[in-house]
Amino acid sequence: MVAAAYAKDLLCRIAPNRVEAEKKIGDILSGLQEVAEEHRDIATEQLQAQEDLAKERLSKEEQKCHYVNESMACPP
Repeated sequence: MVAAAYAKDLLCRIAPNRVEAEKKIGDILSGLQEVAEEHRDIATEQLQAQEDLAKERLSKEEQKCHYVNESMACPP
C-alpha cells in the first residue's frame, strides 16, 4: 500500500507534457538494434579482411617454400 501511495504521489509531481516529450521505449530499442546491426556488419567485414590477409600471407609463404624446394631439387 505504501508503495502504491508513493507511486501515485510521484506520478502527480511529473508534468504530463514531460512524459509525452520522452522517447518511447520502442524507438530507443529500435535505435539500439540498428547500432548493434552496424557493429555486427563492421565486425564481419573486419573478420573477412583478416581472413583474406592470412590467406595472402600463407600463399606468399607457400610460394617461397615451393621456390626454395625447386631450387634444391634442380641446381642451376
